[in-house]
Amino acid sequence: MEPESQERMRSTTVSGTVLGIFSLLFWSSTVAFGRRLTEDLGVWTATSIAFIVAGLASCLFWSVRYRGLQKLYCQRPAYLWGSGGFFILYIVCLYGSIGLAGNRQQVLEVGILNYLWPALTLVLSVPILGNRPRWTLWPGLLFAVSGGVLVLAQQGALSWDTWQRNITAQPIPYVLALLGAFAWALYSNLSRRYGPPSGVGAQPLFVLGAGIILLVFRAFAHEQPSWTPAAYLMLAFTSIFTVTLAYAFWDYAMRTGKIVLLVALSYLIPVLSTALSAVLLGIKPGVVVWAACVLVVAGALVCRASVIEDRG
Repeated sequence: MEPESQERMRSTTVSGTVLGIFSLLFWSSTVAFGRRLTEDLGVWTATSIAFIVAGLASCLFWSVRYRGLQKLYCQRPAYLWGSGGFFILYIVCLYGSIGLAGNRQQVLEVGILNYLWPALTLVLSVPILGNRPRWTLWPGLLFAVSGGVLVLAQQGALSWDTWQRNITAQPIPYVLALLGAFAWALYSNLSRRYGPPSGVGAQPLFVLGAGIILLVFRAFAHEQPSWTPAAYLMLAFTSIFTVTLAYAFWDYAMRTGKIVLLVALSYLIPVLSTALSAVLLGIKPGVVVWAACVLVVAGALVCRASVIEDRG
């Protein structure tokens, strides 16, 4: 390969990785701002507006830049429909779990469950991307899952009866959070395998598609939004940073950046998200919540050390 081509590829990898880091920083605010928004506007009202606005803005930007949307939808079907489908599923599950949580304490719990996705991304990279695992991958996954189990049982003594009682009391937010973690892990790996290695991905279409699906949910909901100055500001922040920029950056990063490094850095999100949520939502996380958070992070770290990235 020519030196010029090598330098161009190296520059693309660096830029993709840096943009991926910004995505992680923006996403640290998702749980806190998402809950505040859904409390003011309703789950489906807030999310449908945020994603439709972000999707239309992104499509308009790419249309002007590339003189049309052909490059957005002229993608491999496995990427367009596979990655796109899992992206939309993740968005519905994530914001559904945050908005439907019975109280702010439960918001922290579903947030930690959602952040099982870094460990799951690494585990699923073995069959999807051909990465090679070490035997320690499975203990790492067990650590991460143990954190999820702990946070579900944290309202009582740690036992099967307590865990089952807490799950059956209000299962939907927990189920959605866990399903969302799997959906994002699949999205990240499928984007890497089937998405274009550089250039334009279909992320604007994914965001717009998510907004349309959320709007369908909104049509069947009986929400009464309370439009306040704070709600407008949080909606603007969510639309611009948490949605438009964060998902665009991550889509590009998964196709061009160092995926294992980015997943490794994403281990900080549960800690940052829990701390930010505690401040903005006025919650004092208990010792068990922090212990569950540490187990999820530790499990992801072990998984990272246990996966050898395919260079082919």
